[in-house]
Amino acid sequence: MPSIPTLPTITVSPMLDDAHAVGAMVGRDGGELTTTGADGTVYTLLLPAGALLAPARVTMTPLSSLDGLPWGDGPSYGVQLEPSGTMLAEYGRLTITPAGEVPADARVLFGYSGAGTELALAMPDPQAETITLLVEHFSGAGVQQGYLGDVESAKKRLGGTAEQQVRNEVSALLQAERNAQLSGVAGDPAFQETMERLMDRYQKEVVDVRLAAADSSCEAARAATETVLAFERQRQLLGFAEQGVDMSELLALQSVCVEEEYALCAEQHIVHRMISVLLQIERAAQLMGGGDDPVVQLARQRTEDCLRFDLEFSSDGAGHGDEGQLTSSMTATVPFRFNAAALDFDYERQTLRNTAYDFTFEGSHNLGDGCSIRNKQGDGGFVPIALWWDVDYGKGGDGEPGSLSTARGEVTGLHLVWVPEQTTESTIVVCTDFTSPLYKNVWSNYFWGAGHYEKQYKPSPDGFWIEDWELLGGETWARKQEHTSSSGNDLILEDTSTFELRHVPQKSN
Repeated sequence: MPSIPTLPTITVSPMLDDAHAVGAMVGRDGGELTTTGADGTVYTLLLPAGALLAPARVTMTPLSSLDGLPWGDGPSYGVQLEPSGTMLAEYGRLTITPAGEVPADARVLFGYSGAGTELALAMPDPQAETITLLVEHFSGAGVQQGYLGDVESAKKRLGGTAEQQVRNEVSALLQAERNAQLSGVAGDPAFQETMERLMDRYQKEVVDVRLAAADSSCEAARAATETVLAFERQRQLLGFAEQGVDMSELLALQSVCVEEEYALCAEQHIVHRMISVLLQIERAAQLMGGGDDPVVQLARQRTEDCLRFDLEFSSDGAGHGDEGQLTSSMTATVPFRFNAAALDFDYERQTLRNTAYDFTFEGSHNLGDGCSIRNKQGDGGFVPIALWWDVDYGKGGDGEPGSLSTARGEVTGLHLVWVPEQTTESTIVVCTDFTSPLYKNVWSNYFWGAGHYEKQYKPSPDGFWIEDWELLGGETWARKQEHTSSSGNDLILEDTSTFELRHVPQKSN
């Protein structure tokens, strides 16, 4: 079957209203963001459970202007969604309530990639009474006041790949039908027939072409699987029966690809792609009704083999005052092991070991005859709460894969959330006739008092957030060192903490 030529696309120029941007951590349970632009337009993004493959900080920024739209000079309303390029496993929904009225029969829904490339028509939510777009990936999305007659002439100019061309036609047909319904007029009597013809064209020009090339490489097998999954999801949205594409051969090919991906993880420390590989295979198996397929089991095992980390933590706290100097050092080794069933790491408390503790008395008053100072070391606890990384899918090169930047995304940040349990080291004064406590819980008091709480403690999840890591990408995958201090009441508190995250993949049988 001859390939459909890729046509030039349209690039637009968005200006962001950063003052009204909102952001929030969203996990696999889903979430909702709402913001109001400078003009009073309200934007609400709803992400259902399972939409994100991994926790991410989602940002929604209103557009203050957007130049280059080919559908006339009517007002437009839109947002930029980040992390750019993030693909959603379930449709998100962006609802726009414009500051000015946009008549139901004059709405053109659109989207674009990155910073304004590949302008396309967006699909409306076929059930919503409001202006609601279906979101398949994070980029730009919005609505312009215009008419689908204008769209028809511009549709051919939107261009793109064979897949993008067909999807633009599907979106145009859906928009026309939904605008008619909301306007209270009859829709196209040939809507169903036309949509079925477009779905058949999509299968022949896109799905079948990628299935035929699937055995040429692992990248081609993944592309074919992604295409089939998107195709079936769209058919389900439109109320069509499942097409029944045979996924068995694709799944068989994926077993080799899973091992290839694991090798990249183990040898080059490329860790950010395994979860998406796993979820794609699980979804493909579900279409076949084979959730326990051997390839699924292999993908789960290799994901757990890949995503293994050890965190080495060390901290030196010190206090200086009139009476003397206190020093206390802590270390902990914290394993992070991925649990494929939970799609998250297992988080287990580890001992925060007190490796050194000392109080040097420098006071001017006398302790008294027969009195001495005794220092006693005491451990605490390191309680991990969460660990995840940010991936910008709009970045990444096409050359040889690197550990942080590949053709399928670039790691741009790392986040650790943890809570220290109180340490138990102490200093007492021992005299002939009595014993008196002098200091206790020293490292905990210094850690909290030296400025960590003000700088790092955040909610959702509650804990100390360690961010702005030095991303190294090798066996030592990331490192973070920080020094904090505070002073008051003739007392100076200091702490120097080091976090080193080591990647320790281990292949099981």
